Amino acid sequence: MAIRRLKIAINQAMNMASWARIFSEQASNFDITLRYGAGAFVCGEETALIHSMEGLRGEPTIKPPFPAQSGYLGKPTNVNNVETFAAIPVIILKGAEWFSKIGTEKSKGTKVFALAGK
Repeated sequence: MAIRRLKIAINQAMNMASWARIFSEQASNFDITLRYGAGAFVCGEETALIHSMEGLRGEPTIKPPFPAQSGYLGKPTNVNNVETFAAIPVIILKGAEWFSKIGTEKSKGTKVFALAGK
């Protein structure tokens, strides 16, 4: 169900006029592709995630090279999570100064977290 909803949200965002305003002329060159991994905890580490996306075992690698130099399929790769992308619209609309007032002095902005167990 989560994947289905994410696909709907991506389609809605790609069809919105404000999406084009945010990315200006780059909108025609911007695309989002969903990749499914094994869901292993270690895949939160960027190089392990890249390996998982490539169909390999999700294991971290020693850096350098960093993903920005050689990442997904050996190409420069910028790894961000949904939490990062979710913050972009409000930062653009309200500004970085407004966003930095949320959180603590040493940890600005919002943070998503989950609790599990008893």
